[in-house]
Amino acid sequence: MKTILHFLCILMFSTVLLSGPPSDEADIKEMIKKFSLSGDKRDVTLANAVLHKDARQYVTSDRFEGGLFIVTSEQYASLLAAGKIGGIPRSVDIQSIEIDKQKKNAVAQVQLTSEKAVFYSFICLSKISDGSWVIVSVLTSTAKPE
Repeated sequence: MKTILHFLCILMFSTVLLSGPPSDEADIKEMIKKFSLSGDKRDVTLANAVLHKDARQYVTSDRFEGGLFIVTSEQYASLLAAGKIGGIPRSVDIQSIEIDKQKKNAVAQVQLTSEKAVFYSFICLSKISDGSWVIVSVLTSTAKPE
């Protein structure tokens, strides 16, 4: 009985040590999924939670005059609230994540796909003073699904 208790204590201690804190990559993936969900559900609160207040989105598309549409975080929230964008569920395919050596900045290559559009994006994130990641810019091109 003593051996079993000893074994269980070692097992529990090992599990705690090996699990450690969440990784930066896992945190970044979570932020990207929340960003996508904020658009899918037109959730302004969620959008504000993942986007830095000064973030910008650059969307290249033939649909816009000059081919480029630049959106601030505030404008994005207004467009969501007004129902002018979003509202259609998208699948999230995070194709790659690169984190700098100091673990302060990252860029993710992401594809968001809905029944109406495909968004090919480079999402840039920064780790802020509280240790959380926020989206600081999104560079997106759009296409019709194949």
